[in-house]
Amino acid sequence: MTGPAAWLRRWRIPSPPGRTPPPPSRSVPPAGRTEIGGNHTDHQHGRVLCGSVDLDMLACAAPNSQNVIRVQSEGYPALEIGLDSLSVREEEKNTSAALVRGVAAKVKELGYPLSGFDAYITSTVLSGSGLSSSAAYETLVGNIFNHFCCGDQLDPVAIAKIGQYAENVYFGKPCGLMDQMGSSVGGAVAIDFADPADPMVNMVDYDFTRSNHTLCIVDTCSSHGDLTDDYAEITRDMGSVASHWGKQFLRDVSETDFWNELSSLRVRCGDRAVLRAMHFFEDDRRAVEEYGVEFRFTADDLRPHKKYFYAMREFPEACVITVDDDLVYSEDMIASLMKYHKKYPDAVCARRVHQMAFDEENHLKPYQEWEYEYRVEGEPSHMLFATGGGGTLYPPGCLPEDAFDIRNIKRFCQNADDIWLKVMELLAHKKVVWVKNKYVMPLEIAHSQGLALNTGNVLEGHNDMYLERLMEVWADILDTLGVDHKI
Repeated sequence: MTGPAAWLRRWRIPSPPGRTPPPPSRSVPPAGRTEIGGNHTDHQHGRVLCGSVDLDMLACAAPNSQNVIRVQSEGYPALEIGLDSLSVREEEKNTSAALVRGVAAKVKELGYPLSGFDAYITSTVLSGSGLSSSAAYETLVGNIFNHFCCGDQLDPVAIAKIGQYAENVYFGKPCGLMDQMGSSVGGAVAIDFADPADPMVNMVDYDFTRSNHTLCIVDTCSSHGDLTDDYAEITRDMGSVASHWGKQFLRDVSETDFWNELSSLRVRCGDRAVLRAMHFFEDDRRAVEEYGVEFRFTADDLRPHKKYFYAMREFPEACVITVDDDLVYSEDMIASLMKYHKKYPDAVCARRVHQMAFDEENHLKPYQEWEYEYRVEGEPSHMLFATGGGGTLYPPGCLPEDAFDIRNIKRFCQNADDIWLKVMELLAHKKVVWVKNKYVMPLEIAHSQGLALNTGNVLEGHNDMYLERLMEVWADILDTLGVDHKI
């Protein structure tokens, strides 16, 4: 008898009298993965579009009631890892043994009790062909540990992170998380690594056969084992460019700033590093475009007004939802805004609002004395002030033509789009409704607030200055506010 069954039977240890027999063997089939968009962007906290392929690894595994892991990969020498010593071993770098030991170490670090098992592995994931056979191997071993040691409590993302840890720390390759995520999650997935500890994963429902696309894979019969240092140089080069702005990752660097500093970067970092940074920005954008997001570049710098101005002009009969590019939004953001829009089709729907306030003499109070982040469900009101950061939906044609006067935007209110939009809503007699949600202020992307407008507009009182200017031009808006205020 040959193959997995014979190998497992040879190593199988019978249960002692009175002890419950171990659970039956288990099959685990992680797949290889291919990049669709986003090459070398994951380790820079960028975005990727990847997919699993129909070439996979299969492991037949069973507990062995010992403190040892034995793995036989078809066509390769058997390996054995003792669970009593899980520290990094330099002599194991760039080997499968390092990956197994690293996965075991991370599972133990997460608080799960380890137990030994025997596994026989067969694979159709071609080595050295760009399918990330190492990630498939890590995912396979992680799934075995998950079943035998963790009670199947680990989800695919957790298993992917364990695999990345094993590859970074034990194998010695400073890879990002895309390879492991593509293999572990499966299917076609769009992933945003802005927060690598909690990546945003979206499944992509797409049938490539309908587009007459076929992925051709070349069996190079080679290994990437001796290319780890070359891979590490890519992350170092990109990091050297990011450090020009005091950042660690290129995702935290403005692409505009990058191009503006191109000459000095070539001197400081060298052409190779600069070319690799160009590659990051282009591929990061390409991954998002392939997912279905379209980028538009404008000649006129309208600062924060760009988030609504051009979309409303080009699509006047459509709802426009505005968000900020330095915040992480919840998955229900768009659905919640659309729900309220259906109920209040003429109102501006906002997930984060302040309630404007008047003093005893019927004068509008300063911005900082309004009721901050008002959270009372009710009917639309002129007194509610929508803040774009929470996510705001504007119904078709809700703003007057004055709202699109570029000369006045720049003259009166270029750095405060929320103030400008509120005044325009009042001119059009459009009310605002608060969209009920648990977290009205989304999480900030780390290190993204260096140029935030909030400091000057709110803390230094610029919003009040902008309002005063606009009320001198459009004094009628106070009459509109008074309708709700008197109520």
